[in-house]
Amino acid sequence: MGTCAPLSLGGFKILDQVLWTPLAETGLDGSPGRKFCQLLSTREVNLPFLTLERSGPQTYWNIVFGSEDAPRADEILPDQILCGGRSAVPGAVLSLFPHRNDPVVAGRLIQAFAHASLWPYVLAFSPSALSVVLPAAAVPQATEAVFGPFCFGAYHTPVDWRLAQQGKEALFKEVVASFRERRPKVYGLRWADNLHLFSLTLDQRSMPLAGMILEALAPTGGPLHFLMSSLADPVSKTRLLIAVPGNAQFAWSAAIGREAELGVSATSRPTVLFTMNGPHFGDRYGITATLLQAFEEAGVHLIALNCSVASITGLVAPEEAERAIAAIVACFDVPAVIKLPA
Repeated sequence: MGTCAPLSLGGFKILDQVLWTPLAETGLDGSPGRKFCQLLSTREVNLPFLTLERSGPQTYWNIVFGSEDAPRADEILPDQILCGGRSAVPGAVLSLFPHRNDPVVAGRLIQAFAHASLWPYVLAFSPSALSVVLPAAAVPQATEAVFGPFCFGAYHTPVDWRLAQQGKEALFKEVVASFRERRPKVYGLRWADNLHLFSLTLDQRSMPLAGMILEALAPTGGPLHFLMSSLADPVSKTRLLIAVPGNAQFAWSAAIGREAELGVSATSRPTVLFTMNGPHFGDRYGITATLLQAFEEAGVHLIALNCSVASITGLVAPEEAERAIAAIVACFDVPAVIKLPA
């Protein structure tokens, strides 16, 4: 990575003064976490970032809300499913854009953080940005780290970037719209089938190998349709979920297999992806609760979901794809359903 020319990106933003809350629950219905989202909705607590992953009998959540909303969230927080006795902890969301579904962007970011001994709480990308949730104290170190593999137009150094942000701290706060529609509006629902999902279990030693795999396979491994990390052990282990076109699965399987002796293990399965955004998707306290309720009523079991940078992207099993799309169309105002090319 050190000998590669920096990759030019549009920019990056940091949303600070947020709290990260990891939750874990047993059972397939996700009821405690879903009910928590519904209760947050009734209290109008905005969710700028949320992920969900189901792994066997466990459901893992990462929920981010503003520090100013802590009193309203704490009174309804389901203590019985907090990960490892953790409570909400101060954090920040760093977002790089655009990533263009390019594995190189994610690969270089993972390697840069590993080289700087940074262990992100969680990572996910929306169609427009690659976002990571970090400890609040790690923001200066993370800012320095991204200037190694990336360059950002007029910002040649971290100092240039920090000077440009002065007086603009509130601009990246997502605007909380007046969310009152009975059927939330969506600009469009896109979906893709014939995808293959890899779930890599990693520790701090093997995390940079995942970044190397992502970067090495960029020329032949196809675009990334989905990328998200999830909790295995928030201190020492994580899972990285990567969805790629089905015709690229053998290249990915071979690359992961070559790293098995170095601590990278993986499972894989076919999957279908959906993604959407809308005019009120910064107002996530209503959007996520609506989607989770619709899926429960339709008997759809999410494999994974991430809500970041005004978008929602999720994975379901191929046999549940039609039900998932029908459930979304039933509860959202969807002008068009578009199938993405394989």
